[in-house]
Amino acid sequence: MSADSSPLLGSTPPSYGTLMTGTSIDPLSSSVSSVRLSGYCGSPWRAIGYHAAVWMLAGIPWLLFRWKPLWGVRLRLRPCSLARAETLVIEIRDKEGSSRQLFTVQVQTEAVVDGSLELPSQAKAEDGRSLAAVGVAPESMWQDTTQLHRQKEAKQVLRYYILQGQRYVWMETQQAFCQVSLLDHGRACDDIHCSSSGLSLQDQAVRKTIYGPNVIGIPVKSYLQLLVDEALNPYYGFQAFSIALWLADHYYWYAVCIFLISAISICLSLYKTRKQSMTLRDMVKLSVRVQVCRPGGEEEWVDSSELVPGDCLVLPQEGGMMPCDAALVAGECVVNESSLTGESIPVLKTALPEGPQPYCPETHRRHTLFCGTLVLQARAYLGPRVLAVVTRTGFCTAKGGLVSSILHPRPISFKFYRHSMKFVAALSVLALLGTIYSIIILYRNRDLALSPCRQAPSRRTDWT
Repeated sequence: MSADSSPLLGSTPPSYGTLMTGTSIDPLSSSVSSVRLSGYCGSPWRAIGYHAAVWMLAGIPWLLFRWKPLWGVRLRLRPCSLARAETLVIEIRDKEGSSRQLFTVQVQTEAVVDGSLELPSQAKAEDGRSLAAVGVAPESMWQDTTQLHRQKEAKQVLRYYILQGQRYVWMETQQAFCQVSLLDHGRACDDIHCSSSGLSLQDQAVRKTIYGPNVIGIPVKSYLQLLVDEALNPYYGFQAFSIALWLADHYYWYAVCIFLISAISICLSLYKTRKQSMTLRDMVKLSVRVQVCRPGGEEEWVDSSELVPGDCLVLPQEGGMMPCDAALVAGECVVNESSLTGESIPVLKTALPEGPQPYCPETHRRHTLFCGTLVLQARAYLGPRVLAVVTRTGFCTAKGGLVSSILHPRPISFKFYRHSMKFVAALSVLALLGTIYSIIILYRNRDLALSPCRQAPSRRTDWT
C-alpha cells in the first residue's frame, strides 16, 4: 500500500463522521497503513444520563471509562460529521493488521489574526494549502470578486488536533484533516529558493497559527498526577479489592503486607517515571537566538521557538546547533550528524540545486540541515551570507520524529503473547467453573446440615 499521504487531502468523509484513508499517517513512516477518524459532538441528554449513571453507581462508570475512553465517548457524545466534530476517535492500524491503536483527542480552535486573509505574492505561488487550512482558497480557486469579499467578511477559525506531538489542521476546502508537515509536501526546489528573501511579520504570524511553535515539548507530570494515574491502574484496583477481602476475614497481616508492597511499588514507579521524563526533556530542550531575513533586505534576531516553515535563516560562520530542519540555499556547511545517525564523521552539505523537481528531505539529504545536528562550520562562496530556508519545525523534524518514537513506541504484538492470553483466558474459564461447582456443593451441604435441626422438635415430641 502506498505511503503517499496525498489521498488524505482528497478523500471525502462519509456523512456519519468517519474518514477512511489507505495511507500512512506520516509519509516518513511505513508502519501505518490505515487511519480511521470518527467525529463526535456534545449531546445534553447523553451528558445528563452519563453524570446520573456515575453518581448512582458511586463513580464506578467513571473509573471504567478512564480505562476504556472510547466507551465513555460513545455514551456521552453523539456521532457527527468531521466538520462539526468536537471530539475525535482515531483508529490506527498497521500494514500487517496485527496491531490496532485507539486515541481520543479534542478538536481545538484558534482564531486567525486580523489581516491574514490577504494573499501575499509569495503565498500565491507556494502556500495555497496553508491558506486553505484557515479557510482561504488559493487564487486558482477564486471564481469572482464576490467570493473573495464573502471570505474576508467571515470570521476565520483554525480547527486542529494534536496527536503524539503532531498537529493536524482542518482543510475547509478538502473537508479533511491534514498533517501540517504535508502542507508544503511536493514543493519545488525553485520555490524554496524564492523563499530566501524571508517572510514578513504578517506571514510569519499566520504560519505560526497553522504550524504552531517550534518546540519539542516533553510533558512532565507532577507527582500528584502520576499518583492518580498509577493508583487508578486496574492492577492496583485488584490489589485494593484483595486488601478489603482479607480485612473482612480478619487476616490483618496479609492486608498489611499487600498494602506495603503496593505502596513501595507505586513510589518507585513514580520516582522512575518522573526522573526519565525530566531527563528526556532536558536532552531535547533547545532554545537559541537565530538571525532571520525579512523582505527588503532586513535581518532580525528571534528566538528559535518563533521559527516557521518558510523563514530564511542566516547561519553564522562558527556554526551552531540546528533548531529545525532547513534546506541550504546558499553556501556550504560542515555538519556533525552523530546525534541522529551515530556517525562521528562530519558531513559536507551543499546548496540545494534549482529546478522544478519536488523537494524531499530524504532525496536531498546532502542539501538538508536536520534539527539537532551541529553545524561545525559555514562558508559562503557565491554571496556574503550562508542561507537556509526552514522546511519543518517541532515534532515534524527529524529530531522530533525520533523523540516521538521514544515517547510513543509502536505496539509490538507477539504470537507468544497472544497465545499466553488465550491460555490465561482458558484457565479463567476453568476457575469460574470450579467456583460455580464449589458454590453448588456448599449450598447442598448447607441444606443437609440444616435438615436434622428441622426434624429435632418432632423427635422430642415423640419422646414425651
